[in-house]
Amino acid sequence: MVNLFIILQSKGGVGKSAYTYNLANMAVQAGVDALFLCMDNETKTSEKQLGFVSCDSYDLIDTKSKQIDRTKLDAFFEEMSTQQNYEYVFCDMGATSSEQFHKYIDSEDGAEILTSLKELGINLNIHCIIGGDNVYPACADFAEGLFENTQGVAENVIVLNNKFDYNDGQMHDIRQLSQKYQAKITDFNIINEAGTRGISLVHKLMEEGKAAILEAPVLTRKRYEISLRKMQFDFEI
Repeated sequence: MVNLFIILQSKGGVGKSAYTYNLANMAVQAGVDALFLCMDNETKTSEKQLGFVSCDSYDLIDTKSKQIDRTKLDAFFEEMSTQQNYEYVFCDMGATSSEQFHKYIDSEDGAEILTSLKELGINLNIHCIIGGDNVYPACADFAEGLFENTQGVAENVIVLNNKFDYNDGQMHDIRQLSQKYQAKITDFNIINEAGTRGISLVHKLMEEGKAAILEAPVLTRKRYEISLRKMQFDFEI
């Protein structure tokens, strides 16, 4: 059984790649040989940031139609089900890939494919990033549409980026979304204190494709470890 994690949000700039970077550092810390795939056909951010783990680019978008190549996505699922090198595979989808993936699973044939993944030996996990402030409405709308199609066939997770503020109304909506679709709520930071020297050092390591969990200065690394622990991600899933 392979644990396949797809990290999505059709709204750009909400932290998909930062979240993926944290997961990669957690894999290194746990000594887990995980595969990371950059499925962002535009910025390729994760491909640049994850030089310290197994990370490949995997483009699902057809260059002419700008739509997802459905047969290529089918082939990807089949490839993941037969590979034996990685128990954990993480896919960072960009904004366009996220939108197109949603359209794929919103179709009759795509929905049927999802229900077949368990038979292939794939444990599907959908991690949807939801930003706060003024990006919240678009993020929440996308998450609801996504979870409508994945409820019952995937482990759904709502991921909050603590770089944003979430007002009381937004948090109330998020809890309702969680209950409606049985989606766990988790959150993440890079380092708790925004705008500090520590977060600048971690961002520099991200840009250089290096693991903060290994290469940040001792006390910055300690603060980063604390942030990672708060994500409550379990590699024993």
